[in-house]
Amino acid sequence: MLGYGIIAALLSLFFFSIGDTLSKHVSEKLGNKASATIIVGAGIIPLGLSIFLIQPNVLDLNVLLLSTLAGAFTAIGFLLVFKSLETQQVTNTLALVNLQYAVIILFGILALSESVSASQYLGLILIFLGALLVTLTRGFRLNLMLVPAILGMIFWGLDIIVVVYGLTIYHNSTTILFFFARATGAAFLLAYLLYSLRGAGTSGVAQRPKVSTRYFFIGLAAGIADGIAILLITFVTLYNTVALGGAILALEPILITIYGYLFYKDRLLPLQLVGVAIAVVGGILLNLA
Repeated sequence: MLGYGIIAALLSLFFFSIGDTLSKHVSEKLGNKASATIIVGAGIIPLGLSIFLIQPNVLDLNVLLLSTLAGAFTAIGFLLVFKSLETQQVTNTLALVNLQYAVIILFGILALSESVSASQYLGLILIFLGALLVTLTRGFRLNLMLVPAILGMIFWGLDIIVVVYGLTIYHNSTTILFFFARATGAAFLLAYLLYSLRGAGTSGVAQRPKVSTRYFFIGLAAGIADGIAILLITFVTLYNTVALGGAILALEPILITIYGYLFYKDRLLPLQLVGVAIAVVGGILLNLA
């Protein structure tokens, strides 16, 4: 069974990295509101199918409340991360993804007074150090355009905390929790998008120029890939390989760096590449410690 969990984690890593890479193409053309709405909404499709594939699923009011909270964190996180993706490279923006794990550990320390091993403390330090190096530009100046992405990673970390908390209590609500969290996140984003479009129309603000519908389909593909990745995480939890699976997912910045170079011709400074490597090591330590 361990082998199935590892395979699920590896596939999840692949689909997450593909979805995140495609997200850059959509966010810079459609903006963070529209791209986040499309991609989060498309993720509902595979997660909806998972409800029928994975049983049992128990739904009650508490699960819905937790899903709503997780969905709000999801929506805010996507808006902020995609705000950076509009103008910044996918490589240094998504290289910050392991900050999610740091948020989870910090929450355990500060809010739950959990004990943390020396390896986990080292992992925290490495993740923050790696994130700092990734956000530095020539002359050791901080790239302020990546600040929204950093904040977005924090909200994604809070999303994971809520979902994990729900899974520890409602063991038979795994796919339901994932599905409704995604669905409520998409609903929040759609409402915000429609409100902003209405406001722009009445205030006379210039509208974003029309773009090809192919970006919608790219966003659809990115969202489906992201939803499949989350679905595969369900199998990681079912096969009790969460720690190892988390360590595998911590490798995503490496794939993002490769994809960014191949598809967008991204270039990172040597210092930023060192930051990516350090952040990956920190993410692995946090999960395996």
